[in-house]
Amino acid sequence: TEGPRRILAIKLGAVGDLVMASSFFDILRRQSAPGDEIVLLTGKTYLRFLESHPCFDRLIPADDFTLYNGGLIARLKELSRLITLLRGEKFDLVFVLHRAWQFNLLAFLAGIPRRVGFSRGREGIFLTDRVIPVPSRNEREAYLDLLRIIGIPAVYEKSFFYLSPAEDRFLEDFLKQHDIGREERVVAIVPGGGKNIKSYMPGKRWPIENYACLAKKLTRESACRVVLFGGHDEK
Repeated sequence: TEGPRRILAIKLGAVGDLVMASSFFDILRRQSAPGDEIVLLTGKTYLRFLESHPCFDRLIPADDFTLYNGGLIARLKELSRLITLLRGEKFDLVFVLHRAWQFNLLAFLAGIPRRVGFSRGREGIFLTDRVIPVPSRNEREAYLDLLRIIGIPAVYEKSFFYLSPAEDRFLEDFLKQHDIGREERVVAIVPGGGKNIKSYMPGKRWPIENYACLAKKLTRESACRVVLFGGHDEK
C-alpha cells in the first residue's frame, strides 16, 4: 500500500487570489488521506495572512519581491535556492496555482514526479496533468479543475479567510474602542486595491468620489456605520 504523500501547492499571492483558491485548499485537505502532508509555497509578503490556515501543515516562504522586481542575478539566485530546497523535500505531487509557465518549470526542476497545473498553448510542456483555462469562467472553478483532472471530486461550497486569535482580539477591541454594539449594522468599505507585489493596476479601482457617494447613501438610507479599511499608503 502507498504511504502518506507529500503534497505541495504553489501560490505566491495575492490576498484576493488566495481567497479565491480557498475552496481548493479546503477540499484538498478534506480529500487527502490521513498522514498526507500539505505544504504551501507562498510569498513572504502574504505569510501573515496564512499563518493560521488549517489546510496547511507547513508554509515555505519565497522572496516574492525579488522574484517579481529584482534584477536578473537576484531572481536567478532566489530561483536556484527554491529549486534546491524543493528537491530536498522530495514531494510526490504538486499543484501549480499560477498560469505563468515559469512556475510549471519550477515544479519540473524541483523533481516532483506528478505536476498539475494550467496550460495555455505550449506552457503545459512541464506538467503531467494539464488544465486548459476556460475564458470568463469563475476563477474559483478553475482552481477546482486542478483537483477534478486527477480524479478528486470538487464541488464549490464557499470561500474562506481564516483569522488568527490576535486578529479576533483586534476585532473585539475595535468594536469597543469605537463604541459599536453587537446588534449595530456595520458596512466595511475598502476603496484601495489594484496593487500587489507584482503589479499596479489603478484601472481596477472604482473612483474615490463614487465611494464617498456610496458611504453617504448607506448611512442615509440604512442607518448603518461605515468603516474604511486600507493600507498605510492609502491613508
